[in-house]
Amino acid sequence: MQWFVSILLCSVVFFLCFCCGTVGKNGQYTKRREDSNVFTLLWWTPFALSQGEKRICGDGTCIFTEDRSLLRNPNVKINGFLFYGSDFDPSDLPYPRKSDQWWALLHEESPKNQPLFCHAPILTLFNITSTFRQHSNEPLTLQYLSSIDKLTDSSKYINTELKNLLQNNGIAPVIYLQSDCDTPSQRDHFVQELAKHIKVDSYGSCLQNQQLPQHLLDATATMQHQDLLALIARYKFALALENAGCPDYITEKLWRPLSLGVVPVYWGAENIKHWLPNNMSVVHVLDYNSPQQLAQYLRQLNSNDDQYERFLEHKLTKVVRNEVLKKSISDRVWGIDNDPSKVNFIENFECSVCNAMHMHQANPGRHIADIEHYGCPSPNTILGTLRANKPQHKDFKQGDHVDFNIQERGDSNQGENVVPSWGDPYNHWEEEWHRAKLESKKLGELLNSGRYSPETYHDDVLQYLIGKGHFRKYPPSVHQEL
Repeated sequence: MQWFVSILLCSVVFFLCFCCGTVGKNGQYTKRREDSNVFTLLWWTPFALSQGEKRICGDGTCIFTEDRSLLRNPNVKINGFLFYGSDFDPSDLPYPRKSDQWWALLHEESPKNQPLFCHAPILTLFNITSTFRQHSNEPLTLQYLSSIDKLTDSSKYINTELKNLLQNNGIAPVIYLQSDCDTPSQRDHFVQELAKHIKVDSYGSCLQNQQLPQHLLDATATMQHQDLLALIARYKFALALENAGCPDYITEKLWRPLSLGVVPVYWGAENIKHWLPNNMSVVHVLDYNSPQQLAQYLRQLNSNDDQYERFLEHKLTKVVRNEVLKKSISDRVWGIDNDPSKVNFIENFECSVCNAMHMHQANPGRHIADIEHYGCPSPNTILGTLRANKPQHKDFKQGDHVDFNIQERGDSNQGENVVPSWGDPYNHWEEEWHRAKLESKKLGELLNSGRYSPETYHDDVLQYLIGKGHFRKYPPSVHQEL
């Protein structure tokens, strides 16, 4: 009997090796030549910790790995490269670019993170994408909303009557929670102006006038801490200001207050109404000419419970009317918050690329990303997008402590279009966006012509920037990072 089991095991091992390939000393899978219909996809920017897993994705099968040494293995053909946008390094790319090798981009972050993806010459290098834009192949627009039930659940909701009592005991109508102080939207500058006209409790390291409890100081570890959610839920309004404005770029800054029954005061995605649970779910910053006018409206809502609660339909009636939002959540095949019933967005991205490549093999056609897969406009500040007069310059350093506990200004003798008392004549985010625009053109040209070289890349781009007059418009002396 023992000899029979031994023969059976040997047969199984032989079958697996013949059909699936071999495993080297380092545990790395090596595809056999016979395995011609299994694609190998290499994470060029290590992100998913893939160690040579072979996975069936729909009708296709692929091997996912991070081992660049396979490029030198004559028994392995790399069919495609996967890039995580935050780690995309234009001076370290696979070259020469082969026409039969796909490039795929996963990038859920804002343009603050990598402005190169705002521009078409970079995006068209990729065959398939998964970004926050709804026109991406695998959109991540709702990556911070786990379910519709999250919006209607009232377990953490504090009713308006109790919120009024809390205000009587000293808390502000508005909460601002932020520790990322240098952003393209320059949201701290906006909050500084708004707080001159309505009381704001500001937590975090940027414009702090309230201290978080010690156990909540690590923002990355406490994002969903129950005590933090309970603190936010006490407020009537939460400033939901994205670090940059781009269509479909929506983060927890919106969904967290909505889920807690706090009205977001929102700035960010220009098409946000496309995604809101109901018509009146947020107060739109862009509906007002100035921070002063916005504050006046917030004070009006704060003093009228009936008007205020019109923004809480999803909590008070458990109704979400936005069919687009409901369908998008219903159709989503990946989950968040470690949902055991679904794959995560990384695994979904990998299998989407695998599927697309196999479908392309069976039905050849054009598979190239375009500007709508990510492209974000030149950065605007929040105050710059309001219909007020442009601000005058006043020195203001990011991270400065600001005392918001000041007497709110009366508005009766002031016009609506008040000129703010500060300004920033040089926005380094604007410079970086325009520099990225030129760099993307040069990178596309180098790759498409076969002249790309990691060793000379930076010099090639520098000479191109000089030739295009970039440094005449943005002198290096102004921005020391250049």
